[in-house]
Amino acid sequence: MQTASRLAATALAFAAALPLAQTARAEGEGLNFALSPYLWVAGISGKVTTPFQRVPDKSVEVDFGDTLSNLSGFAFMGAAEARYGRFGLLGDFMTLTVDADIKTPRDRLFSGGSGNVTTTNGTVLGLFRVVETGPHALDLGAGVRPWSVTTKLSLHEGLLPGRTVKPTMSWTDPVLALRYATRISGNWGASLYGDVGGFGAGSQLTWQLLGTVDYNITNSITMRLGYRHMQVEHRKLGTDLDIGLSGPIIASTFRF
Repeated sequence: MQTASRLAATALAFAAALPLAQTARAEGEGLNFALSPYLWVAGISGKVTTPFQRVPDKSVEVDFGDTLSNLSGFAFMGAAEARYGRFGLLGDFMTLTVDADIKTPRDRLFSGGSGNVTTTNGTVLGLFRVVETGPHALDLGAGVRPWSVTTKLSLHEGLLPGRTVKPTMSWTDPVLALRYATRISGNWGASLYGDVGGFGAGSQLTWQLLGTVDYNITNSITMRLGYRHMQVEHRKLGTDLDIGLSGPIIASTFRF
């Protein structure tokens, strides 16, 4: 039965914005755009409570390999940013589905089951560049991060009839953000991003930190490799999430 808890957490392991569409490289005059497809593969640790009474609070530990193996069907992750002078607008969208079997080896009331979770997430941030001197750039941001998580958990008939629950959690978090980018030497650079949100308006609390090393292949293409941690605490409809997500992230940014 622990698989049900792991499944709900795994769905969130890919589910937040990539806030690094632009770097500290000098942009041209006027309106500039950037697109950033990315992949974040996160391990998971924390605690999850499901709607099933026979499933108590579960400590969840999922490594990178388990996260990838639970992916099912179509998945998309991408960010876009528009910038005009010191002002920017960052948008992100992702959607994915994960599924897994539910095993009940010591429970005769049910004979296993299955689980399926579809997660859709978006982030919109307004940005203002407060510092832009030489190789350094610092942005302040504020916006919202809506979430939608649909979970389908089914237990197969054993001594008791089978049952299925399909709760949907939808909420929107206000988010405050800070982003710093710099050129180190030549084509190499680095970026650091952090945000905090929720404040009880959507989730109880969510925050994240992301750092990348950046390499400019050309003036319009940048590759990024880094590490990211995200914490989220949300409670609704008997499904409580209090988990941390950590893992490597890889992205490419195309500016035009």
